[in-house]
Amino acid sequence: GLIHFWTKSSYTVWARDFFVLLGQRGLKPDTEGGSGYVLSCKSLVDPELCPELSDTYVRANAIISGFILKELPQNATEITYLFQGKLKPKQETD
Repeated sequence: GLIHFWTKSSYTVWARDFFVLLGQRGLKPDTEGGSGYVLSCKSLVDPELCPELSDTYVRANAIISGFILKELPQNATEITYLFQGKLKPKQETD
């Protein structure tokens, strides 16, 4: 599905927003070691679906990101988070 989310600014970082396509699939028990899921997302650019919020946020680029959720014994889950992005500096205005 399509997701638009944003982060708050902090002391040294401008607020960012992301517009991404999210996909998911189950782990392959025979080659990927058990049951669980792979969730992945990648940024999209579509001004009609999600215009930039340039007054408040800097549009970031999630090159690739996601989670691997793997079921473990005793009702536990192993979570691996992957992210590669380009956060971009805030553009100065005149």
